[in-house]
Amino acid sequence: MTVLGGFCRIIHLVIRIRLSIVFLVLILPVAVYGQPAITIDTFTSLRGVSVESQASWLSGGFGRLGSGGDASGESSEELSGDVRFGIAWDPSDYFGIVVNGVARSEPGGHQGDDFGLVEGYLEGRLISRNTDVTQPSGRLRLRLGTFFLPTSRENTDILWTSPYTITLSAINSWVAEEVRPVGLDTDYRIDFPSGNSLALGATLFGGNDTSGTLLAWRGWSMHNRLTTYNETLPLPPLFSLEDSGHFSKQRDDGTEPFNDDLDDREGWSTRARWSNDDRMLLQLTWLDNRGDRRLYRGEYAWDTDFLHFAAEYRPYLDTVIAHEWMSGSTGMGDLVRVHLDYDAWYFMVSRRFGRWRATIRYDDFETTDRDEGPAETNTENGRAVTLAAFWETTPSLRVGLEYVDLSADRVAAAESGFDPNTDGSTITAEVRYYWGR
Repeated sequence: MTVLGGFCRIIHLVIRIRLSIVFLVLILPVAVYGQPAITIDTFTSLRGVSVESQASWLSGGFGRLGSGGDASGESSEELSGDVRFGIAWDPSDYFGIVVNGVARSEPGGHQGDDFGLVEGYLEGRLISRNTDVTQPSGRLRLRLGTFFLPTSRENTDILWTSPYTITLSAINSWVAEEVRPVGLDTDYRIDFPSGNSLALGATLFGGNDTSGTLLAWRGWSMHNRLTTYNETLPLPPLFSLEDSGHFSKQRDDGTEPFNDDLDDREGWSTRARWSNDDRMLLQLTWLDNRGDRRLYRGEYAWDTDFLHFAAEYRPYLDTVIAHEWMSGSTGMGDLVRVHLDYDAWYFMVSRRFGRWRATIRYDDFETTDRDEGPAETNTENGRAVTLAAFWETTPSLRVGLEYVDLSADRVAAAESGFDPNTDGSTITAEVRYYWGR
C-alpha cells in the first residue's frame, strides 16, 4: 500500500465518524480557548415541483430529472426540501477545518440517504505577501479529506450551490453524483500587479472507483442533489443487471459513489486557471481515476477520465456569462465489458437587476457506446433549456421560479422493455432562507 493509500484509508475512517461528533470537535476549541474564528453557513430550502416525465432515476426509473412522474409519464406534483449546513474553523491564516453536510426530505419512493456528509477536509495555507506592490505574490493551499474540485462555474455560492438556477447543468449534476476526490489537493496561485492571476493545481485521490456507473447505465441527468459519503443510489431496471444478466454481480441496491477505495490505485487530477480582475476566468482540468476495470468487490470498478474546460466572463458588474465543456470516457469489465465516450457542455447568461436575478442556460449532452457487447446500447443524445428568476426579498430570504425543458432518448430503456422517450419538464417554485444573514 502506498503512503497516500494509507492516508486515504485514514480519511475514510474519519469520515465515518458521526457529524455530530465532528461538529463537537470543531466547536470545543472555541468554547475552551474563546477562538472567534468559526463560521457557520446554513440555509433551508422548500420546493414545490410540477413535473412531466417518466419515473425519476431516484425511484428506480429512467427519468432524468430529480423529480419524476409515474411510469406513464403523466404530470404530477411533488414537495421536497433540504437543510444544508457547513462549519469552518479557521484559528489562523495557516490552518482550517471545514465540514459540510445536508439533511433532506424527498418524495416517497426516492432512494438514498436523508442525512450525510458532503465535504470534510483539513486545509493548510502558506501566503507570501510581497511588500513591493510592483512584484507578484503567491499562495499555497493544501487540502486533505473529501472535497469538490474547483471546476464549476455554476456552483460558486456557499456549500457548493448555484446562485443562478435551482437545477444544475448536466455536467455539474454528474459531478454532484459521482466526482468527489478523497485525498490530497494542492493549489498554488500567483497574483500579479496587473490584476491577473495564475493558479496550478494537482490532486491525488481514492474512493472514486465507481465513478462512471451512473453515467454509463443511467445516462446524463439534471437536478441539484448532492450525493453524501457512503450513500447508495439506485440504478435503472436494465436487463443486464437482472439475476440472469451479464452484470448480475452488481449489488442489487444500486451503486455507492463515495466509499473505501476498491483497487488500491490512486487517481489523479491536474488543472490550470487564469483570471483577470474577476472579469474573466479560464480553466482546464484533467482527471483520471485509474480504476481497475477488471476488479469486482461488491461493485465493479470503472476506469473513468475526462477533460474539463470552464470559462467565465463578466462584461458588467451584474452580468455573468459562463460556459463549461466536458469530454471523456468510462468503462468496466474485460471479456464482457462496458465502454463509452461521453461529452457535455452548457452556455449560461445571468444578470442581476437590483434584488432580482434572471438566468437562461442551454445544455447539450451525449454518450457513445464503444463496447459493441451483448448488453445494452449506452448511446444517447439530449439537450435542455433552463429559465430561472429569483427575488431576494431580504438578505436572508430568496424566492425562485424555474422552468426546465429536457429532450432525450435512451436506447437502453427500449432494450429493457421501457419507453425510450426520456423527455421531461419541470416548473419549480423555491423558497430559501439563509440563517444568520
